[in-house]
Amino acid sequence: MLSQLGEVQERVRGLTGGADDYLPKPFDLTELDARLQALWRRRDPVTLQKVGSWTIHVDTYQVDLADRSVQLNRQELQLLLKLAETPGQPVHRDDLHREVWGQDEVGVRIVDVRIYGLRQKLGEHTIEAIRGLGYRLNLQG
Repeated sequence: MLSQLGEVQERVRGLTGGADDYLPKPFDLTELDARLQALWRRRDPVTLQKVGSWTIHVDTYQVDLADRSVQLNRQELQLLLKLAETPGQPVHRDDLHREVWGQDEVGVRIVDVRIYGLRQKLGEHTIEAIRGLGYRLNLQG
């Protein structure tokens, strides 16, 4: 967090509020660079994620199902990871759109198109549509 507020109380409030680091203004660019490099080194990249009996290889966009491996594209992987955060629980279409496409001008119906592609690859009943809401991951499907 970069802030004009540099007193101890403001720094503590920023850090306890969720900031990974706090740098008050004015600052030296070499210090900012060193802090960014330290944050980069600390990050723990998740390359494998288990969801039920599935293994999602985040780095290669591949999903190992019980009987086969499936290759996904970036958007399909991001959708699957978002649905896998809460398997069996519905995720709103708008949340899926925001997670994968952010502020892009792509319409929210692109979610439906990508979900269709995921169903073709993972199995027709693995992702259930919840009318008027969105989708949920069904690992029994």
